[in-house]
Amino acid sequence: MVEAVGGFARTRMNKSPSVSVIMAAYNASDHIGAAIDCLRRQTLTDWELAVVDDASADSTRDKLQAAAAQDPRIRPVRLAVNAGPAHARNVAL
Repeated sequence: MVEAVGGFARTRMNKSPSVSVIMAAYNASDHIGAAIDCLRRQTLTDWELAVVDDASADSTRDKLQAAAAQDPRIRPVRLAVNAGPAHARNVAL
């Protein structure tokens, strides 16, 4: 997982995927797995997921790390301080 304090925190794959999905998450451990599984079930497989954990206090970070370990298309970023969903999405860009 990439740690971000602000600004851009991004790693790039060698080839850009057809679709980039941006997701902000805050204390989303109950639902983050279902959201990621929904994306994985799509017929288009050429995608990347940039998901920013906005300093969650629950197990969101652990679930994102586990998902990224299983699927290289998932790129989690963790913010050190909660800054809201708009900021989290901007970091994902």
